[in-house]
Amino acid sequence: RLGMRNLESVTIHELAHQWFYGLVGSNEHEWPFLDEGLTTWATLRALESRYPNRSAFSGGWFGWTIGHPALARAGAASVAGNDLVAQSARDFALGSDYGGLVYARTATLLETLRRLYPQKMPTAMKAYATAHRFGHPVPDDLLTAIREHVGEQAATAMRQVLFERGTIDVSVASMWSEKAEQAKGVFGAPMASGEGEAGPEPEAAHVGAIVLRRRGSVTLPVEVEIRGAEGKIERRIWDGRGAHVTWRYASDQPLEAVIVDPEHALLLDGDLDNNLAHRSPGMVAGRMWSHGGFLSALLMGVVAP
Repeated sequence: RLGMRNLESVTIHELAHQWFYGLVGSNEHEWPFLDEGLTTWATLRALESRYPNRSAFSGGWFGWTIGHPALARAGAASVAGNDLVAQSARDFALGSDYGGLVYARTATLLETLRRLYPQKMPTAMKAYATAHRFGHPVPDDLLTAIREHVGEQAATAMRQVLFERGTIDVSVASMWSEKAEQAKGVFGAPMASGEGEAGPEPEAAHVGAIVLRRRGSVTLPVEVEIRGAEGKIERRIWDGRGAHVTWRYASDQPLEAVIVDPEHALLLDGDLDNNLAHRSPGMVAGRMWSHGGFLSALLMGVVAP
């Protein structure tokens, strides 16, 4: 079916409320993110499983498709830092802050953790729902489940996003490479084979460095793709700790590009424009198209009812 999936979204959302806050009876007025936020995430997951990458919108202009993760991300980005997520409904200054933070930012946080910890996050949410079935959980109960089943870094990130207006922006601060210098003799000339002590062979034909930077208080791991000029691809993980990290580059190819979060797991990242550094201008178009769902979702948030 073409168009917005409003009917499916509303139906699944209301069904999910039978769990949050029907079965798991959190206080919807004091902690609305515990029911509306978790329900929005459950809706997102259900629709994405049925309509991958087109769970919010399909067809229309230029054949665009939009997934619910991109829609939630756009809503979360528009209000990030405006107010606390974990607070009473009556304490929000604006309805748009309430909607963006309670619904979209909570769902974006949970989906980020699921993508970063795909084996652990479902276990944590199941443990939370099971432990507090027919109970009245509070935010600390959710944080405890995340800490016990996912880890301290994930629990700290959740607390910062919910209680401290925490944000994260990972960027490529710098990248460069150059031809490695060849070992030389005493007077600077290249050493001929068999003459004297040969210096160490260069480890690679091209050497350089990559500098990544993290802004914001939230610390989460992020995958980084490193591309050589002739198509060689390497992926590394930065644990996100510290304000920056420098990696040495050594390869048989010149460094062509560095892409932060190539699989779009870190949905909480507040600025996608600085996720790419490159030598070739042609890469910009490809990266922009990869952000099409996010940009389209921003547009739909303006023009859609």
